[in-house]
Amino acid sequence: MKEIAIIGGGVAGLTAAVYALRAGAKVTLYEQYGLGGLTATIDKIENYPSYKSVSGWQLSQDMANQAKALGLVVVRQKVTSLTSDGNAFVVTTDKSTSSFPAVVVAVG
Repeated sequence: MKEIAIIGGGVAGLTAAVYALRAGAKVTLYEQYGLGGLTATIDKIENYPSYKSVSGWQLSQDMANQAKALGLVVVRQKVTSLTSDGNAFVVTTDKSTSSFPAVVVAVG
């Protein structure tokens, strides 16, 4: 099974997570704060497919719930560095270090 790390839990990170999970990857998403990013702070969104009108918070929650239902693993830690050891990408947070063959950086 392919493993992917995603750095950033906003709309772009959550969207990447859903696509990767649907493709059969094991996805670990790193987000220091809450899921949804700045979108979660918007009062009203009227230009998102399948919603006539939705709050940013609700849209963010719907996306996070969909990704979690598909198996998303969320790590609520601050990523302090991303390096490569030649064989894998090394994600270092303020509390741990992990290696992944692929990383998506979606930090807005």
